[in-house]
Amino acid sequence: MPSGEALLASLIAPLRSPHVLAALGVRPLGGVLLHGPAGCGKTTLARYVAAAAAANFVEVPAAALISSTVGASERNLARLLGAARAAAPCILFLDGLESLAPVRGADTRR
Repeated sequence: MPSGEALLASLIAPLRSPHVLAALGVRPLGGVLLHGPAGCGKTTLARYVAAAAAANFVEVPAAALISSTVGASERNLARLLGAARAAAPCILFLDGLESLAPVRGADTRR
C-alpha cells in the first residue's frame, strides 16, 4: 500500500505540472475511483487534492445525471464532461455512483 505522501504526490503532481509528464511521453491518469463507506473521507480527500493542485473542484450527485427521458441522461453526462474539460485542470467528483449501479441481484424480487 502506498504511503500517504506517495499517493498525494501521484495525484497532485500531474495536475500541477502536466508539461513534465508530456515531456516524458507519459499520459496522466484519466481518473481515480475512491470507494468506501459514507463518512470515510472520500470527498475531503478529493477537495484536498484539488486545493493542493490549484485545480477546480466540481462535485455532482450522480443521481442528478439520470433522467427518464430517452437520451437525456447521456446529454447530461456529455454536458458535465464538457464543463469539466472547460474548467481544466479540474477534479470532477461524482458522488453516489452506487445509486446508478446497485449491487447485482439487489433488485431481485422474491
